[in-house]
Amino acid sequence: MPQVVTLGPLAMATDRMLAIGAIWAFLLLMMLIGQQRRQRQAASRAAWIAIAAGLAVARLAYVVLNWTAFAADWTAIIAFWQGGFELWPGVIAAGIALLLALRDNRMLVRALVALAVCAFGLSATQALLLRQPSRPLPPVAALHRLDGKTVRLDSYRGKPMIINLWATWCPPCRRELPMLAAIAKTSPVPILLIDQGEDAASVRAFLSQQNIPADAVLLDSAGSLSAALGSGVFPTTLFVDANGSIVTSHIGEISRAALLAQRTQIQKDKP
Repeated sequence: MPQVVTLGPLAMATDRMLAIGAIWAFLLLMMLIGQQRRQRQAASRAAWIAIAAGLAVARLAYVVLNWTAFAADWTAIIAFWQGGFELWPGVIAAGIALLLALRDNRMLVRALVALAVCAFGLSATQALLLRQPSRPLPPVAALHRLDGKTVRLDSYRGKPMIINLWATWCPPCRRELPMLAAIAKTSPVPILLIDQGEDAASVRAFLSQQNIPADAVLLDSAGSLSAALGSGVFPTTLFVDANGSIVTSHIGEISRAALLAQRTQIQKDKP
């Protein structure tokens, strides 16, 4: 299962598409539990309350569990488009909201069943479809720094690394790059920020405008790495273990919390 769904020029990470599908399925089931118009209206109102409560608590739980990362940048708490929700705390909150919003016991039981079906269905679908078997990092041509020096990915073999594929024209890339460059300065795991398909002058001008050090990025002017991976969606962040295998990838803008969590995981992997 691909980790991103593309619709023409639009792209969305598959996990988020599945979550949206589960929410719409819950809304549809809630509309079906009422036999009369008044009951359907009450069910619909309760459904939206449950969804709002569930999303808020799911996000809050994720923030609490990853507080060290969020403490460095409080504004990231509201960057929900980056992902970062804990499913089961959210489901519990949605269930409590249904208990408070629905007075009819028969409708309440049906609503809780609908919630459980959608929650377990989402969890099972994600477990089945989003498992990413590790794959070797493909060989690519030499990369270059802005000063012209050559860098080969082979030189990093034997230790884990993080690769971020980005471009200056990509809005999510522009948002996440300062955070990635800052973490890369002191990261125990190399973080390679590899621009795809652009010339040195364009990248240098962008970095100067954003006050990002020129030595923070590498150039893949031919876009050979994204071509070898068969992915033209930016940004894409790859987490590579010490054996040179991509163990997981993140499509779209990545949060500090997700980056640090995955970095910890590849540090634990044994070569």
